[in-house]
Amino acid sequence: MIDGQNHKYSLLLYPQSVATNATATATVDTLGFDHCQIYVTNGVEATNPTVLKVSEGTNTSASTDIAAFTGDGGSGFTIAAADTDNGTSTLLDLPQLGARERYLKIHVTPGATGLVSAVAILSKAKIGASTAALKGVDVYQTSTAS
Repeated sequence: MIDGQNHKYSLLLYPQSVATNATATATVDTLGFDHCQIYVTNGVEATNPTVLKVSEGTNTSASTDIAAFTGDGGSGFTIAAADTDNGTSTLLDLPQLGARERYLKIHVTPGATGLVSAVAILSKAKIGASTAALKGVDVYQTSTAS
């Protein structure tokens, strides 16, 4: 099977307006996949997010921050400076999910009220994702002919 067919897409945070002191969160189930990339976008803002991190847990109700994926944390990454023309985007790349807990949770708190969205792409499936449900979409259409 072509590796590009073994992906699952999950729209974690639909584009939404989030208040300055509010945190948008969403959880993705990584069961059956070995790699996860989370793309986070922030709209045009004058202030960068105060919180941008990924945590992990064995269930969806409790999670622990992953130090390397905690923005502006001691051993994490630097959150991109705000961009008043184009907004910002961040790619959080989590390979080797076998060493992680099953559920990953994204947390985003904008520095000023603004738009936030996040998409997770799970890949390296242990079982081929061949249906809409396995791919994380409502409709999956494919063709063997051009």
